[in-house]
Amino acid sequence: MVDTGLKFSSVDAGGSQGSQQKLEMADGMLDANRIIFIGEEDLSERTKLGFWLEASYASDSGAMKTSGSLFDRGSYIFLNNQDYGQLAAGRIGLMRSGGTPLTFDITGRRVSPFGTGWGDLASPMYSMPFYGFPVSNMLQYDSPMIHGVQAHVQYSFQIDTSTGTEGKSSADRYGAFALTYDGGDLNLVGMVDWMNEATGTANPDPHDSWTFMLGGNYDFGVAKLYATATYFKDANNVWWLPGFDDTNYNLFNGCDQINGYSVTLGTKIPAWGGAINLSAMYLDADYDDEVTAETAAQIGTDLKRYTFVAGYEYPLSKQTTLYGAAGFFKDKVNYVSAGNTYDDPFVTQVIIGIHHNF
Repeated sequence: MVDTGLKFSSVDAGGSQGSQQKLEMADGMLDANRIIFIGEEDLSERTKLGFWLEASYASDSGAMKTSGSLFDRGSYIFLNNQDYGQLAAGRIGLMRSGGTPLTFDITGRRVSPFGTGWGDLASPMYSMPFYGFPVSNMLQYDSPMIHGVQAHVQYSFQIDTSTGTEGKSSADRYGAFALTYDGGDLNLVGMVDWMNEATGTANPDPHDSWTFMLGGNYDFGVAKLYATATYFKDANNVWWLPGFDDTNYNLFNGCDQINGYSVTLGTKIPAWGGAINLSAMYLDADYDDEVTAETAAQIGTDLKRYTFVAGYEYPLSKQTTLYGAAGFFKDKVNYVSAGNTYDDPFVTQVIIGIHHNF
């Protein structure tokens, strides 16, 4: 896949810094640039063995996206049997993220008209605590489908190979379970996942994070409607808005008991040979950590986030798509970090580009 375009961003912290605008060439917005190697072998009439190796790169510079990792978006082997389901092992997308094909069909395509693409505009990292897209040392089992219902299970022995020891308490470990339903025009998903946080000198008594998600879509013909509700408890991060960074916009920095919920609504409407995509999201989060008044003034105490996105995609052919979108992000929060004041910051983005699949 090759995807390149232009992105305009306007970032306003709402405080002393004022607003900043930037126009830049950007890549991988409708869908991430990638090179994929796929192979399969039929072991029997109903059983096959296969592999998936997926590397991401920047089409505007030619650089690899992840330093020191070739197949950063996915590298796994799988065994598929039509009677017993499929077992995969390796570097696989988190179930909540919808990253890589193994999880895009579980959550990504079901809960948003934008899937997991369109750059920052539709990324799930802004609507719930974020642990990354693909992670290492993952097992995933997908059951056979029975009357439209399918079960999915994931477990990672160590999501970040640079921290801790695989399979031990010094490493962050991840587990997830989901049920999906496909019934013609109706597609549903229910998911729960759990982050078993590492125990160490700096964090001797961590609070493990839990997330619960219900979502789906229904195709009315003239439009497909999407809806999702997510609840999270004892998380340790809420992602900063696009255009900011975690150095200064350190919202809830150091907290380990962040609780909240988010809801999203969206629709995909066929129009003029292409499709109009619309989405709105609301997130509400706070924390139970005991902090001093001084610390609270530096990291914030309560967050309400709103996002609105509108996009249009037009297929020039089966392989090439033109696209454009605009999005608005706003956080209702007030605090001062590293001398910078954040008073209801907001971000506006506009993107246009072309995407091609070989």
